[in-house]
Amino acid sequence: MNQLHLSDQTLQLLASQSVQLLPEEEAHLKSCAQCAAQVTAYTTLFGELKLLPEPHFSFDVEALVMEKIPVVKEHRTDKWWLWLPLLVIAPAGATMGYVFRSQLNELFSGLPGLEMALGITASVCLLMLGAYDLVRNYNQRLKNIENNFPSAT
Repeated sequence: MNQLHLSDQTLQLLASQSVQLLPEEEAHLKSCAQCAAQVTAYTTLFGELKLLPEPHFSFDVEALVMEKIPVVKEHRTDKWWLWLPLLVIAPAGATMGYVFRSQLNELFSGLPGLEMALGITASVCLLMLGAYDLVRNYNQRLKNIENNFPSAT
């Protein structure tokens, strides 16, 4: 009978901590000398690794690494400009609604109220999602520029 051995990951987990094996895995471990030997080897290896002293360097590794990492300035983004389109579009829409009120009344008089409410809600949600995506993409591109060209900002 050709039986597959336990995976290396399973053997390592078994050696490093108590793991609940499936019944067929447990039966294989009891009958397979090779897998049992690997578990013993991993247990010995992990025990020896715990006994090793902590590595010490003759130089400051943190300073060496930190000088290579670019410093990103955190800045507060002013969000006032997000309201600018609304401040322009809302009065324009109100003016157009007032000027064309009789035509709009004829256009929407045949629609039931629920259909109008659903249409308006869907339109507003679509516009808000589009604006959110536009602002998110803009901010992401701005961060990419700031990260790649720190002197540009």
